[in-house]
Amino acid sequence: MQRALFLFEKDPFAVRALAGVLAYGTGQAFAGVWLDDAERLLIGRTENAVTVCGECRDKAELRAFLDMIGGSVLLAPAGMLSEMDLPGWALHRTGAVLRRTDMAEMQPSVADGMPRYVAQILADSPSEWIEVGDRDALYVDLSHRLRHGRIHARMIRRDGIPAACAVTMGETAQAAVIGGVACRPAYRGNGLGSAVLQDLCAALQREHKAIYLFTGAALVPYYRREGFTVTGRWQEFRRKAEVTE
Repeated sequence: MQRALFLFEKDPFAVRALAGVLAYGTGQAFAGVWLDDAERLLIGRTENAVTVCGECRDKAELRAFLDMIGGSVLLAPAGMLSEMDLPGWALHRTGAVLRRTDMAEMQPSVADGMPRYVAQILADSPSEWIEVGDRDALYVDLSHRLRHGRIHARMIRRDGIPAACAVTMGETAQAAVIGGVACRPAYRGNGLGSAVLQDLCAALQREHKAIYLFTGAALVPYYRREGFTVTGRWQEFRRKAEVTE
């Protein structure tokens, strides 16, 4: 894994690929990371989600490897793979990779996100980009990652109620990928999502990390206003059995 970090640490796809192993260590049945012999292709899996990045020169070998490690969702840089390369998989959705480029100094004004409340906000704010299957499992995962300093989370309250949060889903020493920015429906339209996002970015900026996020085309204008610039695109594939269920 150290070789993978050396080669890919600033790559936002690699941050996602490495996030599970960085948080939980090697030897876990639900998380793994692999670097091919030529050290040009990185593959990471956490639960059913697989992320690949780098160069894929042998698509047949990659297909066989994906079947071996399992997983039903595959994220890759746009243009790296196609449905023709992946029989049994279907293109599910696409979106943009953004990087925070407006790095003006900001003052912290929002509380650290406590995992129980962050999990509640995310679960109560479902969207196309935030899918919470099991609130308790999400809480346990967030608690572990926060306790071990593997992610950052920020939260804001209104009327004593946790109203909005922003959280990274994975970080290396040089880069972070924001995994969720959420505001409970009753508190939307008041700038709370922007406040927690900016505060999270400030915390990451103080650690000199490049800041990325993955989103869909409809949200790109919002994140541009928040200081992000499109730097690439992503594609998500799902196994056809999962798509038709």
